[in-house]
Amino acid sequence: MTFSLRRSGVEQRCVGGLGEGGQGGRGEGEQGDDAHLRALDVLRGLEHKGLIQRQANPSDGRGVTVSPTERGRCNYTRVRHERATAVAAAAGEDTTNLDAALALLMTVKDGLARTRPPTSSGRPPA
Repeated sequence: MTFSLRRSGVEQRCVGGLGEGGQGGRGEGEQGDDAHLRALDVLRGLEHKGLIQRQANPSDGRGVTVSPTERGRCNYTRVRHERATAVAAAAGEDTTNLDAALALLMTVKDGLARTRPPTSSGRPPA
């Protein structure tokens, strides 16, 4: 799992917090910058915990390649197993229909996202 991020001018000037979307009363561009800064803060936290590593993108000096460390991969595997165990227990150990349930939930999520009222900019909210 590798992600590529491009540094913006805002990142070079500021350090942001964590969360999704912007705050009310701000312009759409500022909200995007806020979301970018929050994502960077998440990455800093994961990097500080030793779960990811960042390297400069060799083909674009503004870009960063993010990949999990060995510790990050082990943590992901452990958490995924714990959650799968919890879901199986909640389903009474009958996991025969979990794939179909997951597919249905993904369809519902996508349908809700498509039918969400647009923002004043005409785009769906983040």
